[in-house]
Amino acid sequence: MAGSAFRFPIHHMLVSRKGLRWKEGHIVPFTVYFDDSGSDPQQLVANATGLIIPAQRIIPMEREWESLKKKEGFSDFHTSEFVARNRDSEFATWDDKKHKRVFRRIRQITRKYGAQVFSFSVKKDDYDYCVPTELRKYMGEHHYSWAIRQASMFAQLWKRDKKVSEPYEWIFDWMEKHEPGRKEIERTFEQMEYLHHRLYGIKNEYAHADFRSGKTLAGLRCADLLAWTNFNFSLHQWNLLGRPLHPFAVKAWDDFESMPSSRSPSVARLFHSGNDPVEWNCAVVLTRNQLEGLVQSELQDGHRVSLIKEWEEHKKAGTSQGV
Repeated sequence: MAGSAFRFPIHHMLVSRKGLRWKEGHIVPFTVYFDDSGSDPQQLVANATGLIIPAQRIIPMEREWESLKKKEGFSDFHTSEFVARNRDSEFATWDDKKHKRVFRRIRQITRKYGAQVFSFSVKKDDYDYCVPTELRKYMGEHHYSWAIRQASMFAQLWKRDKKVSEPYEWIFDWMEKHEPGRKEIERTFEQMEYLHHRLYGIKNEYAHADFRSGKTLAGLRCADLLAWTNFNFSLHQWNLLGRPLHPFAVKAWDDFESMPSSRSPSVARLFHSGNDPVEWNCAVVLTRNQLEGLVQSELQDGHRVSLIKEWEEHKKAGTSQGV
């Protein structure tokens, strides 16, 4: 199997203080489709994966996706049930030839339209061990929200290096407004918006987040494939599978590893290599030592934590957008 997931010592993950300036009314040039694997309490690992797609590619991608669904006769796609050919799914009676053909086409669509992928995986017991209770409300109450926070910050660094000043549109798979997972994500994005404003004087970088049905959005289903692939590879890296990687996971990983790398000095510097290209599927797999280093850095600096405390006070007073 080609390649390997990134492992690196992270000291901080905040964008440059030079930042960017967003102007009201500009067209959003990139959409980030997010998917998380491992939010189920029974899973040992939490993963968040963001797939960045340029706005001009979205309509052609949707057309190609709808054409594939019509041709092959399926209405929706979830990688885990597709790979398992779940007996209650549309894929249960597919033969091997069709199964492999459709999986290949979905990988092709993902690679064709995606500009960049950022993915973070963390072992839940490592997170529980390394992150003290008093810090979790600032780094992430839940494992997956912490992973989303990290992936979104890498996406901001990448955009800055591309000299794009307009904000992202952030899209998550549909959750009802009362669901705890949605409330946690919304809380995380409110915090990040406040931090960005206070640290860099930039507004609206995290303001355009929405929850949409993945059944009608190809970007969300391709993000699901990437999250499934990176989640399974992280289990393999940590020797948590107890069995060989599924052949489809190997195929997907190798396909994504074959994509051309891109230049993003700000991201590369976090890997202590300011000149190296960043892999298209930038999949970060954190060790316990690396996570401990990140936590210690947060505790010693304290500035971001103090700002989130400040945000909480504004929130309680009903002025969370104020500074």
